[in-house]
Amino acid sequence: SVPTACVGPAGPMLLTAAYLPWIGSSFESMATGFAPSSLAVSAYGLATQSLPLALLHAAGLPNCDLLVTAEAVRLLVPAGGSATLQFAIPKDLSLVGVRLHHQFLQGEFGAQGALLSLSASNALALTVGAF
Repeated sequence: SVPTACVGPAGPMLLTAAYLPWIGSSFESMATGFAPSSLAVSAYGLATQSLPLALLHAAGLPNCDLLVTAEAVRLLVPAGGSATLQFAIPKDLSLVGVRLHHQFLQGEFGAQGALLSLSASNALALTVGAF
């Protein structure tokens, strides 16, 4: 886990891996701490970075950074304050040892649909394995 000092509108968000990335199986993660009126963006890529969210949008909160390169993103709707990402890892031995970096972002929206805040969870740094 890569820590963060970011605190969103409902408090800190926590990202954990429910199932690790093994070839031929599915990777699954869960982020908790979403505000009721928010959307989740799952970002995952092949490297780390430290980009303040305020550089992406004026609603970026202090100490909130995008900690992963975003080669792939998914928009998710949190339920009960949490969001889950799942995707298959192909059964290909050439993927063994590949580093996967993953993080959730949270966009909190107002009644009129305006983006009120942009915050982030911790990040995960994972290695694809074989068993």
